[in-house]
Amino acid sequence: MGKRKRGIDSTDRPRSSVAKGRFVQIPFELFECDAYSTLPSGAQCLLIEFIKLCWPDRNGRVGMSQDRASSIAKCSKKTAAKYLELLLERGFIKLTKGELWQQRLAREYAVTSVSRQGRKPTFEYLQWNEGQNFFGGNKKFTVVNETPALGKTRPQKRYNFESLVDLEYQPLITTKVNQ
Repeated sequence: MGKRKRGIDSTDRPRSSVAKGRFVQIPFELFECDAYSTLPSGAQCLLIEFIKLCWPDRNGRVGMSQDRASSIAKCSKKTAAKYLELLLERGFIKLTKGELWQQRLAREYAVTSVSRQGRKPTFEYLQWNEGQNFFGGNKKFTVVNETPALGKTRPQKRYNFESLVDLEYQPLITTKVNQ
């Protein structure tokens, strides 16, 4: 057996010093922030999967169901739902479109550490502090109806259910009449 030539692998192709293929670019600030360091490992795995799915023009339209999240994180659907809530609460992802379960469409998310539709990343997770609760300032559905071109929110429809229900409802009472 002869010596192999330097710079050529077993398939007789030149070796390169740079790894080929796709990779995920993660900001160094992400690993150092409190919001990431206190996440469970399953939620960290989901976050990296979100970043992997964010192509430059796809951020904001990344669909993730609880079933898919549970298969990625290797956990139950209930635990995967908690991981998604944690990522929303801490500002790693933002909900852009709610689910349409009758059409079998999952919720769509945007990752805040990746640019989206010509906008710079917001890095909302850097403002998260230990002990900040879900309902304080970082609400889940604040940007559901966000218009990407304008950056403003559209007014949401408010339904008045009281007008649909007759408030003067009287139960049907049957009484026997003495004869």
